[in-house]
Order: sequence, then structure tokens, then C-alpha cells
Amino acid sequence: MLGKLKANHFIDGITYEPNSSGNVYYGTYLDEGKPQGTIYGLQREGVYASSEGAYAQDREGNIYYLNGEPLKMMYNYLYFIGGGDTKYKDLNYDGMIDAADLIGSFLRMDYLNLGYKFGSTFCQKIHVKDLALNLSGQRLYTYSKYSGMN
Repeated sequence: MLGKLKANHFIDGITYEPNSSGNVYYGTYLDEGKPQGTIYGLQREGVYASSEGAYAQDREGNIYYLNGEPLKMMYNYLYFIGGGDTKYKDLNYDGMIDAADLIGSFLRMDYLNLGYKFGSTFCQKIHVKDLALNLSGQRLYTYSKYSGMN
């Protein structure tokens, strides 16, 4: 569980929306130069087996300490991460899972519409006034290095 929300929260440029149980569901993020509506997410690494494993670490895996105590991972200043929580990649190694850790790179053929209108000569041969063929599809292809749920 990442935290309980009763309404939408806007933190660090991200709108977090709760699902029916109040858990954080997803974030939308406006990024200059990127299309509006791009979905960003966190890179999942598994689940913390215990609270002892949920400490902030540098690139080499060394635990950060504050006043002699291991620094616990946090989720966007809302929640201390502990055992049983989903483990997300801390991309900037600051001990905080937040907007700086979002990834949003993918290529999607979201909508395709093909149409063809048959000529009058062909229509006369098959005894119809007009004939058109239209094919459409949605979310036909997505390329992403992200391996989590889409």
C-alpha cells in the first residue's frame, strides 16, 4: 500500500488519483515537449520482504544514514515504505520515490482508421449507389521496455 487518499492530490507536478479502496492508482504528469495524456509510472522491482530492507541506498548499494540511523525509504513525503510494500526503483538515489523516479517512454499505435470509397463504375456493376469500406482499431501495438502491467 502506498498511502490512503480521499481525493485527488497534486504533488510535484503529478495528480495522484485514488482507486475505490483509496490507494494511489496512477499519476498523470504534464511534461514540456511531451504529448498531453502520456502515462508515467514507476519501475517496479518486486516487494520488500521486511521493513529492514526498505532503506535508502546509493548507486553502489550503500545504505544512507541520518543521525546514525539507517534512512528509511519514503513515498512522496506521504508514507514510509516497509515490509510487504511494492519496491520501486529510486532512479535518482535520494531515498524518496517521487516525480523524479517516473518513467514514461513508449511507442504506441493508439488508433488507426483506414477507409476506401469504391468508384462509381464498380458500384454500377454490383448495382449499388455508393460503397465504402472502413476499418478501425485501437491500441494495436505498444513498444516499451517496461515489463509491468500496462
